[in-house]
Amino acid sequence: GGPNSAYGYGFIMINLPAGPLGQREGVGIHAGRANRGGPRYGTNGCIRTTEKAMQVLEADAPTEIIIQE
Repeated sequence: GGPNSAYGYGFIMINLPAGPLGQREGVGIHAGRANRGGPRYGTNGCIRTTEKAMQVLEADAPTEIIIQE
């Protein structure tokens, strides 16, 4: 895909713990939708970032993600 596609270039999978309905698959970090606000454009559980950030993340992928409000 390109910068305006659903996922952009690259995808880093996030392995989530199983919940009451089982394992959630297909969740990760990706870019995309640059023409619709990029990181501000909603996802279905993923973390959306910029293409430039994805290049950095793919060179040194995170091993832990902490979500805070």
